[in-house]
Amino acid sequence: MRYSVYLLLVAALTACGPGDGSGTRPLPSTAPQGSTIVEGTQPAGSLTSTTASGLAEVLGRATEQKNIDLAQCQRIATKQAAPAEDRCPGFISEGLVATMKTCAEVGGVLRPVEVPVVSTLDVNADGKPEFLFDFTENYECDGAPSVFSCGSLGCPTSLIERVDGTWRNIGALNAEDVPAIEALAPEGQTRYGMLRGGCSGSRPCDQWAYYRWDGASYQRAMIEARGHWVDVAPGGLWTLMQDYPVLETPTADAKVVERYPAGTEVVVIGEARGAPYRYVSPCNACVSGFVLTAFLRKDY
Repeated sequence: MRYSVYLLLVAALTACGPGDGSGTRPLPSTAPQGSTIVEGTQPAGSLTSTTASGLAEVLGRATEQKNIDLAQCQRIATKQAAPAEDRCPGFISEGLVATMKTCAEVGGVLRPVEVPVVSTLDVNADGKPEFLFDFTENYECDGAPSVFSCGSLGCPTSLIERVDGTWRNIGALNAEDVPAIEALAPEGQTRYGMLRGGCSGSRPCDQWAYYRWDGASYQRAMIEARGHWVDVAPGGLWTLMQDYPVLETPTADAKVVERYPAGTEVVVIGEARGAPYRYVSPCNACVSGFVLTAFLRKDY
């Protein structure tokens, strides 16, 4: 699978994310601080919790941006038009020349989609919204559509901030978490609030993902899966050591999502909090669920 030079450029920007001196704090032993929304707006399936300061507040939700002109971005990239941040934020046009070349090398022509898929969200309450942008949702290589493909799960969405005139990638968010993603009240001294999203924006949602600021970028830290907390710890591929069901919740009497034979490889997403289970995904199109750790073998 070939990746766009543009995508590589965006990914590289992550290392340049600004730090705020907050560092990484240990994950909470209960529901995450700053993760609960204002009373009366709690989404169905969400786990209610309180913090020392009471119920946390939703500071904002992602807003679609319809004023972006993707064709104009290409003209700006090729010097046929002057930069215009209101119609084309610089991070879009900066990598387009290399991307157009990559597409042309496989016999294609880079074309913008008809309706831009761009949204903004102010994650640090400074009044200047950050951008949520996935290149593959906005441009296609006509003639070679798979050249920028990321598979059935979609490409990560970049969270991009502008600091002192420079665009920086401060997070790569899972595609299913981005629609209707919201910024929650900040924790401690950090200016960057926790982010929550899931289920491609649909509500009620049975799997909410929480992204926490680690001092330089946002990392997927926790998942609330059907009312049970999972601490995200990507573990790569593991193998079922015997025929065993994938369960809806981390309990022995839980509903069976699906049963898989011994030797089935699963992707470990994280660890169930307070229970000896791993949260796994058997395949791209499969429902994620819980498996007893004792029945899994780590593949190296």
